[in-house]
Amino acid sequence: MAINPDDSKQLDMETLFSSIDVIPLESSTASLFSRCDKMIFYEGKYYILDKKAACIFVYDKDGTFLRNSKSKQGYGPGEYYCIVDFEISKDGYIEILDVSAYKIRKYDDQFNFVGEINIPRELYPVSTFKCLNNGLYAFYSPRSSKTNDQINIYSFKQNRIVENVKGYISIPTLKVSATQPYSFYESGKDVFFSFPYPNDKVYKIDRNEGHISEVIRYDFGDYSFPFKELDSHAAIFEDIIKGSKNYAFPIYRGENKDFLFAFIMYQEKQSLFLYGKMSKCSNLYSCQFHDGKVLLPPTFVDDNYWYIVAERGWLEYMVAETLLDEKTKETIKKVQEEDNPVILKYSVQN
Repeated sequence: MAINPDDSKQLDMETLFSSIDVIPLESSTASLFSRCDKMIFYEGKYYILDKKAACIFVYDKDGTFLRNSKSKQGYGPGEYYCIVDFEISKDGYIEILDVSAYKIRKYDDQFNFVGEINIPRELYPVSTFKCLNNGLYAFYSPRSSKTNDQINIYSFKQNRIVENVKGYISIPTLKVSATQPYSFYESGKDVFFSFPYPNDKVYKIDRNEGHISEVIRYDFGDYSFPFKELDSHAAIFEDIIKGSKNYAFPIYRGENKDFLFAFIMYQEKQSLFLYGKMSKCSNLYSCQFHDGKVLLPPTFVDDNYWYIVAERGWLEYMVAETLLDEKTKETIKKVQEEDNPVILKYSVQN
């Protein structure tokens, strides 16, 4: 997919979004979290992971607090010690990746313990995962040895790795300003994967067989970053990325039924690449609204909305006035500094 970053122009966000809703998340002793490391919106509820607190917080669609997973923290039967990642399976179970115990622990929507899966140590370390089908899982495994990081597809029915793909580097813990926080995303019935640091590829994973196929490679022509020529030392990669004024590279990738999109770093600025699936047209734009407010990479995306979990102090820099109705403006005024973050819900134009 060829992109020329010099074709970047002012993005008329009003052609992409019809409105922004602000959903305050209830603030109470039981519901306060310090950071959103991952969010899933599933069957009318928001599930938010705070890794530091090792807790999942659940809110309804209006932001009312429902419950959290703190009662399941511990060392006893059916309890977990840490949460590196979590997923909601197709049958509605909450699956928690507890790497300290080498297990995936399963709970129902009320956090009642349902069961667990032992993770083979050959997959370790593991930082994110995805349930593809019954007994078939994808694991992203960063490495700290001579072996590159990689995605592994593991069949618990066959007790083996059925396929894997290696990444570009051996130590993916980079101090880069913006990277993809979660390696997997879904669009329709398909599962996609991209390595979490700046890179030029997106892979599609077959849910039934676990086959991994490269489906997108970003090509910036003369501005393409030489990923294939990288030394195996992550520090060199980090220095080149941070000081890059001559290269362009994706830092966040995703899609829904209408758009394939990627946030791009070029000349130390973020731009948004959009490819319309119906129009077959693509453009690269500045990530600013007309009034100077900034669009950040979304926390979660579905076919109708882009969701961003934003702290109170971010709102003055992010929320474009032209996309707010009077009720939403009043909602923002009522949010206090000590309150939970809010969810910015960008309505995508059809």
